[in-house]
Amino acid sequence: MVLALIKPGISPDSANAEVTTIARRFADAYPATNKRFTAGLVLPLIRVYTPEGLKGTLLTMLGFCVGVLLIARVNVMNMQFARATVRAKELAVRASLGATRNRLVRQMLTESVIVAVAGAALGACCRRESAGRMRGTTTRGRASCSTTGCSSPCATRRISAPPR
Repeated sequence: MVLALIKPGISPDSANAEVTTIARRFADAYPATNKRFTAGLVLPLIRVYTPEGLKGTLLTMLGFCVGVLLIARVNVMNMQFARATVRAKELAVRASLGATRNRLVRQMLTESVIVAVAGAALGACCRRESAGRMRGTTTRGRASCSTTGCSSPCATRRISAPPR
């Protein structure tokens, strides 16, 4: 099995034709090990590594993740409303001292934006850290030859369309 990245704008049919040509060349050049591998097949990774029964489970998990995110958003919204309710006296005092409605709204929006930016920065840091950890668990630019049983890494290359 060889994993490769299709160049943007290249159709799967042309990539499939090129992979088949490469497989035939290898079968001719190395008949002892590759004689039965004369055809190539280009498929999206999701179809290769995700069995049909697992797709429903993955969609269910995605639905649960969306639900948890919605619950978190509603929770943050309720905390903001609670904070505004607690500060009602403070806002009344500021209004009685001459603060305009625009000034009070700007103050509340500024505080909300600061909280949102801090949350976004924390989320970006967590994403970067988790992406780094996930990247460390995969091999980059290599794929093992599971179909032939060899343990050496196969080189991957970009598949491009034949010149016209």
